[in-house]
Amino acid sequence: MSYLSIQYAPGRALRSAYPVFLRDKIRALVGTPAWRPPLVVDLGAGSGAFLEPWREFADRCVAIDREARVPGAVVWDFKTPIREAAPDLMGMAYLVFCKSVIEHLHDPAILFDAVRDLLAPAHVFYPGGTLVLMAPDWRPYARVFYDDFTHVRPYAKVSLRD
Repeated sequence: MSYLSIQYAPGRALRSAYPVFLRDKIRALVGTPAWRPPLVVDLGAGSGAFLEPWREFADRCVAIDREARVPGAVVWDFKTPIREAAPDLMGMAYLVFCKSVIEHLHDPAILFDAVRDLLAPAHVFYPGGTLVLMAPDWRPYARVFYDDFTHVRPYAKVSLRD
């Protein structure tokens, strides 16, 4: 049985307005372009709950995760280069959204390599892609962080900034 099977089992799926709230907060930070971005990627999409609110924002939204829990998702093991799993997405993403993934990885560099490969280079219409990376802050959750058996490495605001 996989982590996603446990985490997103019936009755545990996210049912809240938080994905829409979060999308609106991110829009306030990164802005809403006057044109529709060609691609938004949810890297570590899980059930896809955080991907759905971006559909009105971009021409195409793609989920990438270890398991295909969303129709059309790209399956990636978070170990091999992303270009092997999604060669057609290289350099195409206007925004990569990555929530609660980095703390599950033994080697976070593979995540940043994937983001660099996915994000669109700067051109005349926009100054390059944007990464939105979120992780639970280690300090307030120190006592319960490892209650999630898949947590590997804790992060705090300072370590994420670094």
